[in-house]
Amino acid sequence: MSSGYYRHAVRVAALFAALFIASIRLVGDTGSSDGSLLWHGAMLSDDQLADLAAPVLWFSPDEFLLVVAAQPIPARMPCDPIVTNGPVVYYRTTTISRGYDLLGIVARIQEFKRIDYFFYYPQDIGGGCHSNDLESIAVDLSIRPSRSELGAFDVHIDRITGRAHGSYRLDNILNLSGSITASADLSLPMTVLVEENKHATAPDRNADGMLTMGYDINFRVGDAWGIRDIFGSGVVGSPAYQSGMTKPRRPETRVGADSLAVGAFGSKNRSPYGLTMFRYKLRHLPTECKTYKSEATLEPTPYPGCKRRTLESLLRESGIKPSSPLRAIASSAAEFFGDISARYDARDHTKGISMRFAMPDVPLVGGVPGVQALAGSGGIGLGAFYTPSLSRYVEWLSMAGYEWPTDDSGHFVGEIGLQWRTVNMTVGMFGRYRPGRPWSVVVEIGRTPAVRF
Repeated sequence: MSSGYYRHAVRVAALFAALFIASIRLVGDTGSSDGSLLWHGAMLSDDQLADLAAPVLWFSPDEFLLVVAAQPIPARMPCDPIVTNGPVVYYRTTTISRGYDLLGIVARIQEFKRIDYFFYYPQDIGGGCHSNDLESIAVDLSIRPSRSELGAFDVHIDRITGRAHGSYRLDNILNLSGSITASADLSLPMTVLVEENKHATAPDRNADGMLTMGYDINFRVGDAWGIRDIFGSGVVGSPAYQSGMTKPRRPETRVGADSLAVGAFGSKNRSPYGLTMFRYKLRHLPTECKTYKSEATLEPTPYPGCKRRTLESLLRESGIKPSSPLRAIASSAAEFFGDISARYDARDHTKGISMRFAMPDVPLVGGVPGVQALAGSGGIGLGAFYTPSLSRYVEWLSMAGYEWPTDDSGHFVGEIGLQWRTVNMTVGMFGRYRPGRPWSVVVEIGRTPAVRF
């Protein structure tokens, strides 16, 4: 093997190692700044934390299951052995990281936890309707010793993530860590808007029953799904969220935890309607759901014109039911390399792959910047890209960087073009510029992160 190819291989390995470390830092860091204070006092158990952070769900006034079918929602899951007639919400608590001292002994200097709340609905109605619908929100907490009282602990809400149709790119995220205004005016108990008939979720920061992009959702705003109540009638609307897609909420369609005490949060509750509402049972996620196998007799029959989706498949998608090791590795790789594409240069007849690692939105102006890595028969490259959105149907994307061909002569490279996205596939066509050479056309075909409607 020639030294040129050896150096080329070393560059490829170093490039992807650096990108892997950078992506963990960018995606996994929960932030060191305090979020919104949820609790001050003695250390609480996981169950007590879940009870304290339990959300108020706010449904559309035209939610079919609530208004027409008159069903208690969220409903009991078929894998839950405890029969309940009223609404039920399930939770699962995960410890993300703990603080250690220099000797490696647990000192509990700080602790990060995530509480996932799951909501089950017998039917999904609207575009792509189906039986069984499992949605969720994730609440990230940081726990630290109090600076003002010896022996006490402060629990802060750092981030609230509303899930939307199975793709992390569509998540509705309210980031409270590092923002003085966001952490100070979060209404408690936190309020979550639920999409009409389709049941995607989004945080409602001030509990006013309205969704305001940039306020209720302040992270990856350009790609956030929002709450599109019109989708429950079969209309998706424009690729980007618009405020008219969300119907005004009424106080009588709110559902809160049965343990919620009126006045428990004092001035932290900013809702103009108080805390008088319907109540749900908050229950730990049953262990039976991890081994559940779907049976048609146990699950609801799809409405006319809708397909049947098994609860078992939704439990796997949500990470509740473990997948086989091979499927888990494939799923993790697909999410980590969610924007990977095969590419072909029509002029040089070279083939390769392109991987894009998105970073947080550009402050004030919006849009998605990121790092793009290229590797193939023509060499390797590394550059920075920018696009207004990574989830809209059609969007432009530009990239500027540096390329190292296999002959070791590096040079600048720039690309600009369009991406067309469907539910399962992304197709891109770009003009490619290199100094001293004619423009070439590059075609990309890749996978779109799974979107579930």
